[in-house]
Amino acid sequence: MRRRAPVLMLLGALGGGPACAPDESSVGAVGPGHQGLRAEYFDGRAFERPSGVYQDPNIDFAGWRLNETIAARGHAARSVSIRWSGQIRFARAEPTPLGFELAGRVRLWIDDALVIDDWVDSGALREPRGTVAVPEAGWRDLRIEWDQLDGPMTARLRFAPPSSPAVVVPPSALRHFDP
Repeated sequence: MRRRAPVLMLLGALGGGPACAPDESSVGAVGPGHQGLRAEYFDGRAFERPSGVYQDPNIDFAGWRLNETIAARGHAARSVSIRWSGQIRFARAEPTPLGFELAGRVRLWIDDALVIDDWVDSGALREPRGTVAVPEAGWRDLRIEWDQLDGPMTARLRFAPPSSPAVVVPPSALRHFDP
């Protein structure tokens, strides 16, 4: 407690006050976010050397679209790994299945809990899934690690309800913050 008193007095002297707790619209972060996800590129398939940071509105790359995006950003497809990070908004408090369509390797975390762990070299197009416990609606931290060796570099993040078709998570349900 002794250490906090001078800090609080200093904040008061500078015109600052104690921070307010975030409301439902900003759970997990303070301040406004930017729509979409932060995309960190690494040279090498094992996140070896950072090589660029970009913003993706969402993860909806089918066919050769991601190959083209990677090349347009100055990277060599088949020798890059990507870490997307930010937050995802869950509209309802209910278990929510997520899927990630790819032909490569992927890991997906929500709030540091591993939800999808499909880190196997495979050229087969598939959609591993995991279910997120959502105790209350709002924003949750999201991190995805992805890479692929060859072929069309598909990467698609989807809400995957069991009784209806999977839909790509829209940009309005994703946000990130400046580092």
